[in-house]
Amino acid sequence: MNYALLTVDPASSDVDLLDKVPLEAHCIIRLWIFIVPPILFVSLLPGLTCFYIIMLERPGNIIRQLLLSRTHSPSYTQIRLASISETKRVKRKFTRAWCLKKAPLPNVIAVFSIQNKWREFIHMFFRGSEEYYHGTKLDCDIVNTETLCNSNSCGICNIAQSGFDKDKIGTNITRFQRFGPGFYLAPNSSKSNDYNSGDVKAMLLCNVYPGRKYVRSKTNESLDGPPSGYDSIYGIVGNSLNYREILIPSSDTHSIHPLYIIVYREA
Repeated sequence: MNYALLTVDPASSDVDLLDKVPLEAHCIIRLWIFIVPPILFVSLLPGLTCFYIIMLERPGNIIRQLLLSRTHSPSYTQIRLASISETKRVKRKFTRAWCLKKAPLPNVIAVFSIQNKWREFIHMFFRGSEEYYHGTKLDCDIVNTETLCNSNSCGICNIAQSGFDKDKIGTNITRFQRFGPGFYLAPNSSKSNDYNSGDVKAMLLCNVYPGRKYVRSKTNESLDGPPSGYDSIYGIVGNSLNYREILIPSSDTHSIHPLYIIVYREA
């Protein structure tokens, strides 16, 4: 099990940690404590420290299921142009993760930060995150509008707003599924570029919580998710794989947290 300990000092002049938590979630935590043994809530006297101790088994736990409708609600998601420091970090990572043997380095046009308090709240309790790219179709003028569109054919905006949806796997970009059905991401931005189309393209930089990886170096399209005891499938270079990639089961959508939209044009 993974343990998360959040400490909040109500008397402190610092930013209250609970400010990061949606207001409705405060009530849910306090209510849930009375009916779910794995959650312990201890509130001391006013002005003293409050402890929220939450035991989480793994991505897909009961709290996330309780908040499912909120994390996947488009009304809770916004985007903004990334700050200068964020843009520098994301651009640098994008460039370093691009394999020049695969394609010339593209020009990054804009970087947008995806804001969703419910996802941020849930992922405060997760441990062991890794950053991966996910490429899909951009079907709107996001650079000029600086907003998310409502087009069903725009994979970028759909995922940014509502998270990864198992019912939409392969609908915007059709590719074979190397390890069977699921959500595919890659540590190389150039690999995720294979799943994009158009003149102006975009991809998502996501926090992924892979858990225990089932490592493979050979294609096996007959797989139906990782075997028992594993949480994800991780492809490494060798045999039939030229680039690394990871598969998150379609039943575990909350193990992927979209952070940024990177808009670029190929050189």
